[in-house]
Amino acid sequence: MLISPFSKRQITQQRTAASFPCLIAITHDDYPDMFYTNGSENITYEGNVYNAAAFSLQPPDRDGSKIGDATLTMSAVDQVWIEKIRGTQKPAKLRFIAVIVYQEGSIAGIEPLEENSFTLRAASWNEISISWTLHFDENMAVIVPAEKCTAQTTPGIA
Repeated sequence: MLISPFSKRQITQQRTAASFPCLIAITHDDYPDMFYTNGSENITYEGNVYNAAAFSLQPPDRDGSKIGDATLTMSAVDQVWIEKIRGTQKPAKLRFIAVIVYQEGSIAGIEPLEENSFTLRAASWNEISISWTLHFDENMAVIVPAEKCTAQTTPGIA
């Protein structure tokens, strides 16, 4: 992902007016798309309004042999979320975008710093929050068998 020279300067400054919110877009075939930011104000990005919300993303655990799943937790949920989860068997998709938002004089903008896509699985909730397990792209789970390099299959190594 390319970052503009102005954004690079904003990131490397000791003090900056820039903010670094996370944006999430939740999509599902049965429901309208939902857009949220963990910033204190709504953000318009790529023509969509990301509504300010209380959520956190916990990165995946790493145990040396594999990388686990990440977790998304949203606070201040209402019964609408519970009804959506119970009302479908298909998992929703989540697009995560870390951005820089800056305003310095007449220069203002929003630029992505990192982007990932996940499948929302294994929802759990209580009266104040809901959590999902975030699975990385399903293609990453495909195991490709290694081919043994021999003088016959790879003559260049003989």
